[in-house]
Amino acid sequence: MGAGHDVSIVIPVRENAELTRVCAESVFARTDASVELLLVDNGSGPEVGELAIELARRHAVRWIRNESNEGFGFACNQGMAAATADRVLLLNNDVVVTDGWYDRLSAALESSPDVGMAGPRSNRVSGPQLIAGCSYRDDAGLGELARRVATDAAGQVVDVARLVGLCTLIRREVLDDVGGFDPCFWLGNFEDDDLSLRALRKGWRLVIAADAFIHHEGSATFRRERFDWGALMEENWDWFRAKYDYAGSMAEPYPARELADQVSFDGARDFVPLTHERVFHPDADPMPLSVTRPRCALLFADARHTAWLRVASEWLTAHVGDPDVALLLRAEPHFPETIDRLQRHAERLASSFGAADVPDVLFDSTPLAPRDRGGLYTAATELLLAGGPRDALYRREAAACALPAARYSSAKRSAPA
Repeated sequence: MGAGHDVSIVIPVRENAELTRVCAESVFARTDASVELLLVDNGSGPEVGELAIELARRHAVRWIRNESNEGFGFACNQGMAAATADRVLLLNNDVVVTDGWYDRLSAALESSPDVGMAGPRSNRVSGPQLIAGCSYRDDAGLGELARRVATDAAGQVVDVARLVGLCTLIRREVLDDVGGFDPCFWLGNFEDDDLSLRALRKGWRLVIAADAFIHHEGSATFRRERFDWGALMEENWDWFRAKYDYAGSMAEPYPARELADQVSFDGARDFVPLTHERVFHPDADPMPLSVTRPRCALLFADARHTAWLRVASEWLTAHVGDPDVALLLRAEPHFPETIDRLQRHAERLASSFGAADVPDVLFDSTPLAPRDRGGLYTAATELLLAGGPRDALYRREAAACALPAARYSSAKRSAPA
């Protein structure tokens, strides 16, 4: 590692080329360190590629392009896997950094050998990293505020149990220990909470460099793409609380330190490989099933979206009398009250066929570590898509395992997509 750079900065990008330009230019103008910049392009238009080429003429910039929007966590993992420096910094593309920002973050990271991650303070961020009531109208005002923060909090390092992913400096050793973001937090939200808790479980400290301030525009990509922010937050909150066996409400702060301390780090369960291909590939060990048939269709039973019930009913109807097929209903996320509800749905569905000779229906709710998800797809011969918001995630995972995916209708199954 190293390759002559002090830090590899990973910036995921989905459109917003001008915001990205301002961010990148601020990094190169205000960072007193050797920087390798990795722009991970999530299916943007040509403007982002043109920007990457332009920046690469003057700076150490690499452009990694995805054909579609693969989500924040996936893009960050791609950048971290490609990074060459011993320090990796994740940065949102709607951030503007200030003079001395990196030196202060680096000093916080180096304040103790057990500090694994460090973040700054900002105008738009949740939790203790927020400086509320910030007022500045332009870049000069931002610089003046950052200087005041640097003077007032010089050298102060604050321990926390969670760092927000808009700007996070990470030791390479942390990534070696716990891996990267869990891509199951589809598109974005709570993947940084999850990484923080896994690092804590491994014994690393997380800190805020109280004297470092950056500007954050805030949710620029979500606004541009017109995502339903609330729905995405709720879905990923379900994933988070299922993963940490937490029943609390998203409306209240969760006890991060308690969640980190209640279970020790287990590499088989908690490590998330940075490289997608280490999990999803045609030779991944298949998840064991209670029955075997020559063909097995996999369908995700989504807790928040019931379209899977229609798809399951239509598929079973179309395969009455076929002894060679089975349907695997995979319940997600794995949360007790969710599993119970989905199980009842599946049982009512199966009983609705009466004495008809329908295929076997397998209902699976086994907790799976991120590194074992590839086995879901290699255990099946076809993925059925129900049209839910996570279909793109399932399609990506299945494609890596060479599993055909299809939308299903009562008339006929569509061609694998």
